Amino acid sequence: MRVHWAVICENSVVDQETNRVSLFNILEEIQVPEPLEEITEESPLPAAPVNLDLFILLARSDMGAGEQGKVRIRMRFPADDPMEKSPTPPPDFGVDLTSARHHRVRIRFPVLPYHREGTYYFVIETETEPGDWQQLYEVPLEVSYSV
Repeated sequence: MRVHWAVICENSVVDQETNRVSLFNILEEIQVPEPLEEITEESPLPAAPVNLDLFILLARSDMGAGEQGKVRIRMRFPADDPMEKSPTPPPDFGVDLTSARHHRVRIRFPVLPYHREGTYYFVIETETEPGDWQQLYEVPLEVSYSV
């Protein structure tokens, strides 16, 4: 399984008749409020209300052969500091490409957990063997504090 493309946007619409997608306000960066307190291992991560859509187009590894598997989205924090407070394990979902050659997925994020400014990554992974995840793609999002 592979990812043809993935993008983060503020909103998206899927036409019911044609199944065409319109993506609105594609994002490379966002601003969030600066945390009021210092974040410690015991405190919960701040979460900014963001209303983001992550749109992914998955495809067969070999267009001539069907396949299926599990996919998950994991968030990687700046400097690869996952901070144990992040949701683990990330939820996974099945993708069936036995009859279809492509599969589109829209995942809505109403909030974004964060712990500092920097580049956050939405990492798209597939399960190659039980418990063994391989990265397929990553989408960066630059997070800075609002002034």
